[in-house]
Amino acid sequence: MGEISDAFLRFINSLSVKPLSTMVAVFLALMAYVAYKSYDKLERLVITPEEEAAKFEEQLKSAELVNESLEKLKTELGAEFVVIHQFHNGRHDLTGIPFTEATATFYTDEPVVIEEPLSAMNGTLRRMWKVIDRPECLELVAPVDVSSKKYFYNANYIIKCPLTNLLNYPIGTITVGFSASGPADAVSKTSAISKRVTGYLNASF
Repeated sequence: MGEISDAFLRFINSLSVKPLSTMVAVFLALMAYVAYKSYDKLERLVITPEEEAAKFEEQLKSAELVNESLEKLKTELGAEFVVIHQFHNGRHDLTGIPFTEATATFYTDEPVVIEEPLSAMNGTLRRMWKVIDRPECLELVAPVDVSSKKYFYNANYIIKCPLTNLLNYPIGTITVGFSASGPADAVSKTSAISKRVTGYLNASF
């Protein structure tokens, strides 16, 4: 305790005799400490090659499970195509910019729409999220916006279901297209698949 008091007194004395040089020394010491702690923290955050390989393997497995689910759904329903679109803001940042675009990340056949602004899907999304915290699947027999109009070039009946995570946060849509009306359980099966695959989407995109 006495050593700390002596050191403190020496510091006060130094501050009164050479205030500028003492403050510079203190500032440099603080900067060195902050730099050391920052480097230490950054070192813990750096992903090793082994961790990156494990992450990539998990991504491949997740994508495989999603693809298998979509192919199975297409076969069971006799659909023309199944496609998943995921929402994003066009870039990776921390600004809190809301969703602006949707990209086709999984599909059984070459999708009619690969990437488009959410404004083109406005009619569909407003119907799907009519009750904002309880989105529902839609059955479409005619276009309701620019986006859905494109699907009717290849289909006459469309089911679109929302994709939400465990917190009910919107992450995308799943679309199933038919040349004629689908089977009676088409909506319920599409809805079930939409809930099943959401856990794998963030790991694979």
